[in-house]
Amino acid sequence: MADHRLLRHGWRSWLILYASWTIPVVMTTISFYAIQRTAGTAIPVYQLVLRQLYYYYLFASVCPAVYRLLVRFSFRRHAWLRAAAAHAGAATLVVLGVMAAGALVETLLGNRESFMQALRTEFTTPRGQLGAFINFTYYVMVAGAMMIILLRRQWQEQEAQTASLALKTAQLETLVSRARLQALEMQINPHFLFNSLNSIASLVQQKRTDEAYRAIALLGDLLRETIRAGQGHTTSLEAELAFVARYLDLERMRFETRLQASVHVADGCHQAQVPAMILQPVVENAIRHAVSECTEPVQIRISASRRDGRLRLEVQDDGPGLPQGWSLESGAGVGLQNVRDRLAAHFGTTFDLRVEPVAPHGVSVLMEMPFQPAGSS
Repeated sequence: MADHRLLRHGWRSWLILYASWTIPVVMTTISFYAIQRTAGTAIPVYQLVLRQLYYYYLFASVCPAVYRLLVRFSFRRHAWLRAAAAHAGAATLVVLGVMAAGALVETLLGNRESFMQALRTEFTTPRGQLGAFINFTYYVMVAGAMMIILLRRQWQEQEAQTASLALKTAQLETLVSRARLQALEMQINPHFLFNSLNSIASLVQQKRTDEAYRAIALLGDLLRETIRAGQGHTTSLEAELAFVARYLDLERMRFETRLQASVHVADGCHQAQVPAMILQPVVENAIRHAVSECTEPVQIRISASRRDGRLRLEVQDDGPGLPQGWSLESGAGVGLQNVRDRLAAHFGTTFDLRVEPVAPHGVSVLMEMPFQPAGSS
């Protein structure tokens, strides 16, 4: 929880506060004394000092209360009227209190016959009314100074949260590096982890703190799944699709409505065995080359079906399509090359991988492999 107290260090903070307000006490005392000397009047110096001390120290004393009031009633977009009313009431109480204190001081100094006479002077004379306006102006100045302190503290707390989030991201990067070594031994490319960290960094830069924390938690789940996948070469299609669904959730935080996805799995295919993390690089490739390149929503369709003892996995998007002259042999990036190599390692020459354009625009990545039910090696 953020600490919004103005005075955090006990008597030292109060000492600093009153020492700061002693500066106008000294300046105004010297000014009034010089004016009195020039006018030929003789007001004792102790009276000048006492008048300034009570006046400025009263305003010093209300600083923490004004600060807490600003925290409680901040001038947010939809709450400024309530905040203005609260501060108007507080200003009225402060002005009345300062004027009453002034009447008491004048009575103690013997400048008025009674406290009630001093009150009438403060509240009914033009001099007193001018003093009330000056007191109100001082309250506005105090509130402005407290607002600056509050905004500065909120900015510092926000920076601290950002730094904490950056530290967590750095720790995750270290964890990703360790996971990558195991992934490389299994010929699994962990680029999606680094892209996910870039998505989190983007959320941090946009100050979308809550979404960034959720993205970190989601990335933690993906990391655990990656480590679990490293314990075996294959997994069920159901588990693979669950992993892809979490990855899509993470990327939606970055692309929001620009990324749309659907999954269609034929009956009897959920428990088919597939190479671990075989779909994710293909989906990542579609996001990188279709979603990130378009300003309009892009639909990614993932489907699975069984035909003639073979499992067909297809990832299709309706993005801008393939570049002119592109081919799988010459244009495949790290992701597709990794998918092809791992399919070859699992199935030898009994697999098929095709990347084809889709009318009117888009790309289809089709993988075919022997259908292996649960429990098969």
